[in-house]
Amino acid sequence: QGPVGKSNSSVVAATQQQLSFYVGPGCQGSVLEVLGRLDVGDHPDRRADLYIKKGSTLVLFAKSKTAIGPGSRLIIEEGAKLVVHPNAELHLNEGSLVQHGILEILPGAIFTPLASGTIELQATTVFEGNGAIAIASHDIKVDGAIRIPKQIAYVHWTDVHCSLNNLGTIELETSGEFEHCRFEQIDTKPYLSLVAMGTELHIDECRFIKGMAGLTIADSTNWSLT
Repeated sequence: QGPVGKSNSSVVAATQQQLSFYVGPGCQGSVLEVLGRLDVGDHPDRRADLYIKKGSTLVLFAKSKTAIGPGSRLIIEEGAKLVVHPNAELHLNEGSLVQHGILEILPGAIFTPLASGTIELQATTVFEGNGAIAIASHDIKVDGAIRIPKQIAYVHWTDVHCSLNNLGTIELETSGEFEHCRFEQIDTKPYLSLVAMGTELHIDECRFIKGMAGLTIADSTNWSLT
């Protein structure tokens, strides 16, 4: 809002805005480091998309705050990377994280988006690092099969609605806890929803809607259902 351009400009920004910004690509990729605060859109009438292109990286440092506003998106493309340090904050204020590339969660960090928004994952999504994942009160969209490796410390979801499409499956190789979650297959050919292969699995008041097998648990997994 306000004037656009030089300090004495009389050109006023439009009340409704839809902007797109790109990091990369370059010969060796580009890196965007967030040490303070980064806002991507701040109002339903002022939306923005921030694209991290293939070969480029977005790094969220400790004590930084990144906020995705209503209707806005942070898009980590296939081959791009999002790196999360301990104590970095990511707020999805009715915005979206489109995570199609690499999500690296550093030691001691917990990937725990705040507020409430949408997280999109697909078969090209790769999880790296040995931090943890804790997600609450978000919508998660899974397109294809995603794998969460055993190197991730643990996964904890609370009050999450997870929709799965295109043979959508979550292959969980680490320990997991899911409370008051809903897993819903929306594909015309429902497939597996959650395949647990880690050491521990706790399911508390979750719903599995449609699917060939809503929940599959490996013989070696210690599990509880309530």
